[in-house]
Amino acid sequence: MGRKTKYQTIMVPGAKAEVSESKAAEKTFPDQAGAVIPKRNLRVTKWLSTTPAIAVCTACTKEFKVPLTALTKTTDAQINLQQQFDRHECAAAAVKK
Repeated sequence: MGRKTKYQTIMVPGAKAEVSESKAAEKTFPDQAGAVIPKRNLRVTKWLSTTPAIAVCTACTKEFKVPLTALTKTTDAQINLQQQFDRHECAAAAVKK
């Protein structure tokens, strides 16, 4: 384990605004028309033990459900949700095109 070094904290005026802008830039991306749309992620909202059952898109809040046939195996459920998510087109992105 390495030695921990204490560094002096220096306050730079305007640095906080730059940090928040860069964090905001990480959560968005430009579409083909140049408009900035939020970065989309798949978030699981309901679990059945260790198996994901329902998930939503963080950008457009579209809900994805796992069919009963895929709920028997965790990997099948994960793959099914990811495929549904990959196939969908966000409503926010469709309006701007």
